Amino acid sequence: MKICVPSLLPGGTMAHVFSGFADAPCFTVITIHPDGTKGVEIIQNYGQGDAALPARLMSAGVSVLVVSSIGPGYLELLWNCSIRVYMGAVGTVDDTVNEYRNGFLAEASVDDVG
Repeated sequence: MKICVPSLLPGGTMAHVFSGFADAPCFTVITIHPDGTKGVEIIQNYGQGDAALPARLMSAGVSVLVVSSIGPGYLELLWNCSIRVYMGAVGTVDDTVNEYRNGFLAEASVDDVG
């Protein structure tokens, strides 16, 4: 499973979560392996959010995105790419991934965004 979190540079597990989605400087992608170990990949964004961003994440194998906030257009594009979106990203990437894995975050709905 690959979990993606918009983050501040330089990215990584100790990077702070970015407060939005499309304008994030980078995305930290955490791969959870079957044995419980984690892999880390950084996808640079350069603040160039556009309609192709969800497809870039899908091409990287992302299946879950955890954000602080996101607009309805991007939410729909992510859903069309079969990426599940969860709200509640705060603190560091590691904090956010742990909150997701422990079931503390809610899956986003159209009512949650804007």
